Amino acid sequence: MSICVTTFLILLAMVTTISCLQELELVQMAHTHVLQARNWVQAFVALHKSCQDWNNHVGTSLSDCAKFYDESESRLSRLLSDESYTHDDARTWLSGVMANHRSCLDGLGDQKGFAEAHEVVKNLTMILSEALGLYGKSVGKTN
Repeated sequence: MSICVTTFLILLAMVTTISCLQELELVQMAHTHVLQARNWVQAFVALHKSCQDWNNHVGTSLSDCAKFYDESESRLSRLLSDESYTHDDARTWLSGVMANHRSCLDGLGDQKGFAEAHEVVKNLTMILSEALGLYGKSVGKTN
């Protein structure tokens, strides 16, 4: 009986470790994509700001995106650090990052010529969804 319990506990620990590694990998990927999205937004602003036909609404939407991605980068960095946080914190921060990202896409989607987002931005939606799904399945972290 004790061998079965020990084996079960070892398997449970392995599954938990694998799950944590998957979560961290997805958060790291999301962090990388947020940085790339922010760089894309900043490069687009720099490239087109001097154009005479620069639309002020587009500029505002892009500025908002840059702020959203800055805030998102900060939240993801905190998840990747060795600070203490709970799974509820992680889900809240990831949800905030997703909300920021969706707000950016919605703002740009309203602008002429921005119907198709950059590939990095599209991939970020998928990665954040997967990370939220993994954190949603996890039991509480007690750091």
